[in-house]
Amino acid sequence: MKRGTFKYYLITFLMVFVFMVIIMIVSHARDTYLISASINVKGVWANEFSIFLYKNRTFLLGKYLLDLLMLFVFPLIFTMVFVIIDLAMGRLRTKKNKEASDSKEAYDKFIDEIGIELNKTRKFNVEDFRHFRSNVKFQGCLNTLYEIYKNGETENKSYLLLLRKFDKGTKEKEAMEYLVTFTERKRKEKVEKEFISNMKEGEE
Repeated sequence: MKRGTFKYYLITFLMVFVFMVIIMIVSHARDTYLISASINVKGVWANEFSIFLYKNRTFLLGKYLLDLLMLFVFPLIFTMVFVIIDLAMGRLRTKKNKEASDSKEAYDKFIDEIGIELNKTRKFNVEDFRHFRSNVKFQGCLNTLYEIYKNGETENKSYLLLLRKFDKGTKEKEAMEYLVTFTERKRKEKVEKEFISNMKEGEE
């Protein structure tokens, strides 16, 4: 049964309802009252309830009616809490999925630009590109480059550390040198655009 469907909430309501019925039966069998044990129905209220009575048992009926009311109200409240929680969690999941989708789309765009940049150098052939795609360390460096592009360099993520990961004279080293220069330029353009945008917002 899928959570969030009408059937799910209906079954939840019925399960709580049955649970309440069982408790009420046990409670009344012991001559106690589930909800209203401390309420004393008498006087004007006794007269109001008297039309439902048999042998003038107003006191018992007053308490019993309150329990009957809770028999329906409590399962409804319980089910509504589930509905509200599921709606809130659904919106949160939708927001997270959208953010993840947007982030993946931005990363894929960055990788496409990297591929175009490397292709412009005319120094790498198809076999080199295949090797770059299958090289786990190289792919990890691309992800780090993207993080630097978004957030700037840190102690653990810097252009220098990336360049040190590859031996001199290798295709990976040569490609990474081009990509570091490319990312550095892209990062500078990004920061300048954000600065101009913030300046315009400040003026408004």
